[in-house]
Amino acid sequence: MERAASLKTSLLLPLLMLGVLWVPALLVPAHSFAQASGAERVLVLVAAAESQITAPTNEQVRNAWMGLPVKINGQLLEPLRNLAEPMADEVFLQKVMFMARRRYERNVISQVFHFGGTLPRRVDERDQLTIMLRNNPGAVTYLWADEAKDMPGIKILAELWRGTVD
Repeated sequence: MERAASLKTSLLLPLLMLGVLWVPALLVPAHSFAQASGAERVLVLVAAAESQITAPTNEQVRNAWMGLPVKINGQLLEPLRNLAEPMADEVFLQKVMFMARRRYERNVISQVFHFGGTLPRRVDERDQLTIMLRNNPGAVTYLWADEAKDMPGIKILAELWRGTVD
């Protein structure tokens, strides 16, 4: 058993040293993963094109996603948590909310429980997210800029973050 483990290690080590990642039945250059994940991305805040909402401040964005009531131009924001795009959600939580997922979820539940407010709605499907944005003038969410530009009936309110995704 021990010999089999050392045999696997001795066979994989040269492949890793050559910059090749081993995947069962597939050899993929290791650098191809870095190129795909190292591209610059832009996370934006979006709403329905007909919405009266204008660009919020960073504080207003954080307050809305913490369940606090935020009004812009007389319109109460209804934040939607974009779970259809897991990487966008992760970047939003870490780079905009400045919290890890677990900490955010504990804090927002505690905030709403102790002081009132409403938990942001969680949306798992992109089509559902688009419908909710278009049908509710107060709905706002975060998307990658390149995706938001391709969505008819949606306007970009603000750039939330720009950088490379690892």
